[in-house]
Amino acid sequence: MGMRAAEIQTVLDELQLEGTSIQQIVQPDFPNLYLHVIRPGQNFWIRICLVPGFTRLHRSWTAPRKKVKVQRFAEFLRSTIRGGRIIRVEHKNQDRIICLTIRNSQKVVLMYIRLWGGAANIVVTSEDGIVLDSHYRRPNKGEVTGHHWSLPEPKNKGLYPVRTELLSQDHGDSSIPGLTDSNDMPFNQKVFLWYTKLEQKERREAMLSELDRKLDQRENALEGRLKGLSRRDEELEHEETYQRYGELLKSQIHLIQPGDQEVQVEDYWNPGKRVEVPIDPRRNPQENVQKYFHLAKKARTGKQHIEQERANYLQQLEQTQYFRLEVQDPDCTLHRMGEILEDLSAKLNPPARITKENEDQPGLEFTSHGYRIFVGRNAKENDLLLRRYTRGNDLWLHTRDYPGGYVFIRTQKGKTVPLDVLLDGGNLAVFYSKAKTSGTADLYYTQVKHLRRPKEGKLGLVLPNKEKNLRITLDPDRLANLLGRSG
Repeated sequence: MGMRAAEIQTVLDELQLEGTSIQQIVQPDFPNLYLHVIRPGQNFWIRICLVPGFTRLHRSWTAPRKKVKVQRFAEFLRSTIRGGRIIRVEHKNQDRIICLTIRNSQKVVLMYIRLWGGAANIVVTSEDGIVLDSHYRRPNKGEVTGHHWSLPEPKNKGLYPVRTELLSQDHGDSSIPGLTDSNDMPFNQKVFLWYTKLEQKERREAMLSELDRKLDQRENALEGRLKGLSRRDEELEHEETYQRYGELLKSQIHLIQPGDQEVQVEDYWNPGKRVEVPIDPRRNPQENVQKYFHLAKKARTGKQHIEQERANYLQQLEQTQYFRLEVQDPDCTLHRMGEILEDLSAKLNPPARITKENEDQPGLEFTSHGYRIFVGRNAKENDLLLRRYTRGNDLWLHTRDYPGGYVFIRTQKGKTVPLDVLLDGGNLAVFYSKAKTSGTADLYYTQVKHLRRPKEGKLGLVLPNKEKNLRITLDPDRLANLLGRSG
């Protein structure tokens, strides 16, 4: 559950952010933002979380992990507010919207932090309300660069009190340095610890569910392989028979006549009895003898390989069962659970060895003025096209605010994609999306090299950077030409 208005106000009253300076800005993942602020004799981190169900702002006693590649919004904030001073803090209408007025190099910007569950956002505007950038870009709500942004109508129908569980003193955690362990624990610390435990609990439950699913998959796969080995073992059970036939034919090779399909030989292991041995009439006597010795050797070698594989699979099955016991232990850390999950994922999904020559190209292909355009119609096709059929300088297009397929324009060396080709790709992006019925949509486009896959994100999910805007209204004539040339 996100923070209530009364809790936000209590946090702000305690932080006293007015007069502090913003020294660092870190965005460790897409929905979380950290501001490092200082005042004389004091410095600390402020965490802004936009995760639905966990929306909040408070002081953090743990520093964020820094990303190797800075995300788009963090880049914008660093160029706009880093080094700036917070000169005013307002809790607008007590409605979970915080406005930070920040002065930097004689310029003043407003940073609105809306903590509304599924509608959470951070919007940075000029003093006259023109949007400079926003965390989530939503053109339909005016939350995109260049639009005018105004404060929404108040939704607060009464200030809900601070939750009693947040007022509890039972939040101690000696593993985090710098925390107060006394009866006068700051409210920010209580919020920090309470949400930390909630996040860890949710992460643990989600990871346990995923681990349980992957452990089941792994056990089923190993048991299936063991059954397959048993079937192969049955096929090789005639090793002794092949060796025996070879020995008998070798000692009585004179009995084999041209054209024979079988020969009766005396069975030395059972005196007084004769054995019928099948003969290949296309082979000479010596070749028939060698054939049985070869089959016997192949069966012996196969059995040895099967026993080695069986021992290996049984060991892996035992390890999988041990993993299951380990992750169910309450003392198993999230880090250790992550290691096990990574190990299982690697075993269940080994690197693909499929080549373009023996794989059918996913999605659809169109041509426009000599340029190739690829369209993915679902998450799997989007992912395959992105991973195997595009290059870093190719263009990627996708509708804003509407689910739909990815469109890729294959660029040509030393040439800029013509406007007509870009409009063709834009029309296809709208046509193969939920915006098709409305006929008009905003798109964003960027080069493939500026796309990033979020860690543990859904199949095909990407986060764009350095994207540009494009508004498309479906052109029936353009679409007719394209669809008539589909590959």
